[in-house]
Formats: sequence, structure tokens, C-alpha cells
Amino acid sequence: MAYIRKLPSGKWQATIRGADGKRHTRTDRLKRTVEDWAKAQESAVTAHVWQDPRAGQITLGAWHETFQKMRSVEAMTAAQDASTWRVHVKPKWEGHLLAAIDVEAVTLWRAEMDRAGVGPHAQIKALNYLSAMLSAAVPKRIPHNPVHEVDPPKTPLRTPFYWTAEEQAAIIRAARPKYRTAVDLAMHTGLRPGELYGLPVTDVDWPRGLVHVTQVWTRKGIKRYPKTKKSHRAVPVPPHLMDALHEVVTAHASPTSETPVFPAPGGRWLDDRHFQQRVFDPALATARLCGQAPAGPGESHGECRPGACDFARHRVRRGTPNDMRHTAASMLAIAGVDLYRVQELLGHESYQTTQRYAHLSPNRFDPIVDAWRRSASATHADGADARVTHGQ
Repeated sequence: MAYIRKLPSGKWQATIRGADGKRHTRTDRLKRTVEDWAKAQESAVTAHVWQDPRAGQITLGAWHETFQKMRSVEAMTAAQDASTWRVHVKPKWEGHLLAAIDVEAVTLWRAEMDRAGVGPHAQIKALNYLSAMLSAAVPKRIPHNPVHEVDPPKTPLRTPFYWTAEEQAAIIRAARPKYRTAVDLAMHTGLRPGELYGLPVTDVDWPRGLVHVTQVWTRKGIKRYPKTKKSHRAVPVPPHLMDALHEVVTAHASPTSETPVFPAPGGRWLDDRHFQQRVFDPALATARLCGQAPAGPGESHGECRPGACDFARHRVRRGTPNDMRHTAASMLAIAGVDLYRVQELLGHESYQTTQRYAHLSPNRFDPIVDAWRRSASATHADGADARVTHGQ
């Protein structure tokens, strides 16, 4: 039972006994305020959802230190979260009390980020990190997480970029011989860049013509498990690459799990900067659909000649190593391969991710077109019968 009294100062004070067995008080100049508080506290105790009213009286900055000690995440995730906290979350919320962060405040923050030109992906990261911090405080310090009631920004849907078959052939031709097989393999199997860079010789199942994806390269080192559960998979080797890949694998006398299939200079693991700057970008700059070499600095012509090509239509479109993955998925969809098989090949956790390539399927509208044909046939047949009847 709550005990309510009037203090010598003229203010009112309510005292209740919490679920922790201790007394807790609330003081206010209005009696109704402390009475309502006392009733709410007693109801929470009865419903077994009570929490110490003082537990939420801690700033988010102070809570962040505790939150960091509670977490166990990968180095890459920790680095990304540290950046999100420093750039977006800390400047806004560091001095706010946990109990004072509500739905309205978070919604206003989202609007502020919009006006400041913060992109949707950065906003989502910021909201997710704040949400993770507040979820860790539920139910001991705060009753619920207000971020759960705030709508995240909409991310624009983009049609995946892919290279045509002619462009693929030109890029593969232009790639350095040492990495030509790597480019060809990624263009056909859709391995993620990190899966390609971190592929060890021991994960090539030569007798069965498979590549097992069991680890990935990251800027923090090799991660001994893939991105998701479905990323841990077996990928078939394209028949035209069997001999070339066999030659690459057998070049290593005593391979181990630390022996990369496609090593950087010195035998180290290939990394994204080396691959893009020294392998991929030069190949794109060199690649021409006509097969000719690009024009030299002393040649200024806008056409394709026997010795060199500067014709704009023969140039290959710019892209990134990750677009090789999109190219593999797109070309399979264009060829009519079932998207569930494409999902399995690429290791997508969700089928919705694979559906980005559905618009490329050549037969996706066949049932609709067939229905239209049947409908049109029946409609025109009925019309012809009606005209004949009328004429009689």
C-alpha cells in the first residue's frame, strides 16, 4: 500500500515498496501526480513488470560504456558500429537519460537526419544501433524500446547492374593472366568478393567439381565462417573452367587451409584494394568488345582501327567487383534458370533478395500472355457468332 504525505515544504511525497523489497519515493507539488505515480508503480509490482524508477536515470553516454562490455561482436562489426556511434548517435543522444528517450524524440531525430541529407542506409544503421542499445536496457532500466515504433526510411530499389555476355568475354580477355580464372569464376558462380579473395586451395573439391564456401576475407582478416547460414554452401565449377582451375590448384605442392587459390603478390590473401586497383579496374580500362587494344596516348581517333580502338561503342561499361556477382545472377535469370536455384547458388538468405533478378526471366509473363490469348480468342469467337446470328 502506498504511503502519501505532505512535506513541510508544501510538496507531496508518495512512497511505495518495489519488487526489490526497497522503498521508492516520488515528490511533486501536486498530490494527484504522486498518487498516479504510486498507483502505476503498485500495478507494475502486481503484474510482475515493475522496474526501479531510478534505473532509467542514466545518460546514454554512460550506458554506452556498459553496453560495450555486454556485447560480443566481430571486429568488422565493432568498427562499423563505432563509426555509427561517433558520427550519428553520440552527437544527438549522449547526454539524454534513457528514460527520456521516447517515440516522439526518435521520430524527430529521424526527421533531422533527413533534413541534414543523411542517406537512408546511414539512417538505418544509426536507428539500429540506438535500438540495440535500448533493447539491452529492457526491461531492467526502461519498460520498452521506443525505436521499435519508429518507421525506418525507405531505401530506393535499384535494378542490379550486370555486364552482357560480350562485355564479360572482353573483361575476362583483358584481365591479367594470373587472375583471369578468378574473374571468370566470379562472373559465372556469383561468389562474393570476400568469398573469392578468401578461397583456400583446400576448399576446392576437384573430384566432384565443386568449390566449398566455408570462410571469407575481410579487412580485419579471414573470417572462418561465411556471411550467413546459407552462405556456407557448395558451388559447382563451370565446365569450361575445370582445367584452368585445376592448373591453379595443382600449382601448390603442399596446400593448407592458409593457401589462397588466388594469392596476392608474396602469397598473401588477396584483398579488395589490390584486386580492384591492380586487377579489375585496369581490365575494365583495357577491355574492348572488338578485341583490339585501347588507343595509346599519342593516338587521337574516335574509331576502331586494326591496331587500336578508341571507339566509344566498343568500350566496356564501368562497374565494381561486386557487379560480377550481379552479372552471374542476371545471366542465369535471363537463361531461364529457376530463381530458387539461383538463390542456392548465390547463398542468399532470403528469396526476396533473389527476386531482384525476376524481371530478367524470359518466361515470367507467359501465363499472363496465354490467358490473354485464350480470353481474346473467346471474345472474338463470341463476336463473330453474334454477327452471324444478326445477319441471319
